[in-house]
Amino acid sequence: IHYKEISTAQLFTTYEEAQAYLESQTTPNYRIVGAEPFTSPVHLEELEHYELIHQSDSVVRLRGNETISYVGIFEYSP
Repeated sequence: IHYKEISTAQLFTTYEEAQAYLESQTTPNYRIVGAEPFTSPVHLEELEHYELIHQSDSVVRLRGNETISYVGIFEYSP
């Protein structure tokens, strides 16, 4: 059985701080991860030309005024 064990964890205020820490390590066994499943720990560019055309009534989570559904169908329009 293969598994990965988290032996230490460190919180950073910004992605840049986390990236600098990662680059200062001498082994490749470090990763930038997030504790929140619906919030990326790294900057993601906004996708352009996509429009939400359907989402399921089943809700995974409410975040403020935003509803995250189990299924979202998007249409791409260049």
